Amino acid sequence: MPAASTTASDAGVSLEMRAIAGPAARTIPLRPPGPVSVGRLPLCDAVLDDAAVSRRHATFMYRDRSWYVA
Repeated sequence: MPAASTTASDAGVSLEMRAIAGPAARTIPLRPPGPVSVGRLPLCDAVLDDAAVSRRHATFMYRDRSWYVA
């Protein structure tokens, strides 16, 4: 899937993901364009070192002025 482009109206859009418990507890900023992958794998954009987190736990995408989680 190609990376989504942002328009001028989307330039200030951001979202925060909060890991609220465990050794990986922290706030992670998510900003378009493009997807942000979260998981234990070092290849992920946001790495969470916690056994309760999958290797490829989730992907956040901003498209058509909305956030999606896959």
